[in-house]
Amino acid sequence: MEELTLKQAVVIILASYRMTRILVFEKIFKYFRDVLKSRENMYIIGTINAMITCPWCAGVWVTLIIIVLYFLVPFGVLFVYVLALAGIASMIILVSNLLHMYTERRQRIHQKEKYPDHL
Repeated sequence: MEELTLKQAVVIILASYRMTRILVFEKIFKYFRDVLKSRENMYIIGTINAMITCPWCAGVWVTLIIIVLYFLVPFGVLFVYVLALAGIASMIILVSNLLHMYTERRQRIHQKEKYPDHL
């Protein structure tokens, strides 16, 4: 493996972020997480369940897989770039949602100040 450039690091970080979110939170892996959770009393399965439901734990293993895909798998770079771009889109949506919540909160506060007798 060559020395990691800043561009490569950013791409790997964004791809790892997106894949971790998909694995831990998104609907696409919900069935898999539910199956593991229903059998978490078995030690190995419980450990795997803990690893994929914890964003910190999953992030480590996802990053390892992303690095392997990026540097060792032919055409793995394409998959990593797709995930990185999806990570940017995910962050834009997150910021947009946060701005929307902030704006709605400010509007409610303003409404209460303007019309204190109304709910």
